[in-house]
Order: sequence, then C-alpha cells, then structure tokens
Amino acid sequence: MATELTAARRHNGTTRRGKTAVTVLDTPQGRIIAWPHTGPDQRVWITYAEGAPHRLATGVQMLFEQLTEHAL
Repeated sequence: MATELTAARRHNGTTRRGKTAVTVLDTPQGRIIAWPHTGPDQRVWITYAEGAPHRLATGVQMLFEQLTEHAL
C-alpha cells in the first residue's frame, strides 16, 4: 500500500501547495519512506529510507519548508 502526504497553506484567501509529496510504502518487508530534496547539484533527488518515525518527521518537515520558502 502506498500513501502520499502533501502540504498546503491557506493565507488571505490564497492557497499555496507544496511542489512535492512524501510517500509512505507499506510492504511485506516493512515500511519505506520516500521524499524529495535538493541535491548538491541543485537537482531534485529522491531519498528512500527505512520507515522509522524520525525519517517520516524529516519528510514532513521538508513539506512545510516548501510552503515557507517564499512568503505569501
């Protein structure tokens, strides 16, 4: 099963949505978290990691950071 987490911010009637999502994959072998980030070459990279709670928190924090990069 796959679940995608996204983020949106509503301010003064305007909605801003994040450009990416965090994906949670539940497999027979365990949970995997996938989230995008900007690599050293400024391209978008995808990180896949064990689905530990702190990794999910990292992915969700990245979603919130996308919403605050450019103030509304």
